[in-house]
Amino acid sequence: MPKIPALRRVRSQDKDLTQLQDAVATPLAVISRKEILGGQLVEGVELALGATSIPHGLQRDLIGWFVVRQNGNAIIWDSQDDNALSSRTLVLNASAAVTVSLWVF
Repeated sequence: MPKIPALRRVRSQDKDLTQLQDAVATPLAVISRKEILGGQLVEGVELALGATSIPHGLQRDLIGWFVVRQNGNAIIWDSQDDNALSSRTLVLNASAAVTVSLWVF
């Protein structure tokens, strides 16, 4: 996912505009550094009973994940500590067959 662009300041002699830009610059910089925003949605992942390896598409080590949609009752957990391909895949385990959508970051 592309990085959130930095605030582009408009050069102006307008004092109010300058103050507004100053006021929002720091909070926007803090927000843009949040790792969770550098993620992406992975939809329609079919998990079988046991472990399933899923390409996450981040091109870097995964920081975290969470389920944003789940079509059945299952307990889901990861095996990332043992995943030698963590820069490319997320290994999830499920207690039952289920289809999920994930936010990975």
